[in-house]
Amino acid sequence: MAPSDTVPASPQPPAAPAAAARVSPSAKSGKTKANRRLKWTNAMVAELLRLRFHDDQVKRRLEAADTNVKKALAWQLFANVLSQSLGMVIQQEQVSSKYRKLKCVYRKERREITQTGNNPRISGEVLFDSQLEENEEDATPAENTEESPAKSKQPIVQLASAMQSGLEAIAASMGPAASSSEAVEDLAQAVKQQTALLQLQLEENQRIMQMQLAIMQQLANK
Repeated sequence: MAPSDTVPASPQPPAAPAAAARVSPSAKSGKTKANRRLKWTNAMVAELLRLRFHDDQVKRRLEAADTNVKKALAWQLFANVLSQSLGMVIQQEQVSSKYRKLKCVYRKERREITQTGNNPRISGEVLFDSQLEENEEDATPAENTEESPAKSKQPIVQLASAMQSGLEAIAASMGPAASSSEAVEDLAQAVKQQTALLQLQLEENQRIMQMQLAIMQQLANK
């Protein structure tokens, strides 16, 4: 048999490198989540202000910072302490931005008070307003989910929920199925619980008012 005249096939050139992989949707969503606007609750704002004016380390570092590097480190410390206190991660930029906006609101109201001669005080609704973020109405509901579960309910909401449960218990105790002695006992217990809740709410309101007064005095000296 005659030898084959077929020319051996030349080796194929190496394949061109694949195009850079596109960012996966999960990676994009992770980046988007990191940049979402933080939804501040009243309790979170109160803790931020408490640490700013009453935590010795945070107060000293912020007020002693005289260079950009020292200021950045001081705000990072502030964010770390606040994150530990609230049990959630809060970025340095979120802390500094929120504090500066609160300070701006206070100064604006103070100017208006000076011009109009009204009572020189900042209202709790303004100081503890959780809607101070810029363009808050543009944020989607998904962007407003970064709340601490333990801090998500306002004291007023907690009180309203507890009172609703208490009223339901009172209504149930007065139903025809309960005996008169059981109804009286259940009613007395429900009233006792609601009284205790109202007392707790009163103490919380007094604490917030005292904190507001201390904050106003601190801001007035800036």
